[in-house]
Amino acid sequence: MSDGAQQFISIPVPSQFAPQIYAYLAELTGAAGPQKRQEDQTDGPAAERWSVEDFRRLIADQRDSVRIVVSLLDVLADRPGERVSYTHLADRLELERSQLQGALSGFSRVLKSGYDGVAWPMTWVETLTGEPGLKKEYFYTVTETVARRWNEARSK
Repeated sequence: MSDGAQQFISIPVPSQFAPQIYAYLAELTGAAGPQKRQEDQTDGPAAERWSVEDFRRLIADQRDSVRIVVSLLDVLADRPGERVSYTHLADRLELERSQLQGALSGFSRVLKSGYDGVAWPMTWVETLTGEPGLKKEYFYTVTETVARRWNEARSK
C-alpha cells in the first residue's frame, strides 16, 4: 500500500440506519461543511429548559401544528440522544414533507406568541443524508432529560 492511501472496509449496517451513518461519516470527514445548528448562548441545552408542567401545557394545546409536534416528540422521546431524520419523522407521522414543514413553522410561531419565545424542546442539525433525492436533511433529537420529562408529562 502506498503512503497516504486510504483503506476502506465494509461494515454491515441495517438499512434504516444508513442515512445516519452517511451523515456521521460526512461530519467526521468534514465533507458536510459547516452545519447549521440550533444555537444556545446560555448554560445547558435550551431544550432542557422545558419542565414537566411546560410539556403538559403543550400536550393540552389543540392547535394543529402543536398536535403534530406532540406526535413528533413522542417519536423522539422513544429514542433519546438518537438523530431521527426529517424523512423518517414525516413517514412515521404519515405526513407529506410539506405538511411537517408547515407544522414546524407554525410551532415556531406558537412558541414566539404563547411561550415567551422559548427554544424548541428538540434540537436539530442539518447535514448530508443518504436519503434518495436529497443532499442534506434535518435530523432531530431530544436529550435523555427532555425525554424523561416528556414521558412523565405524557403519563398523567
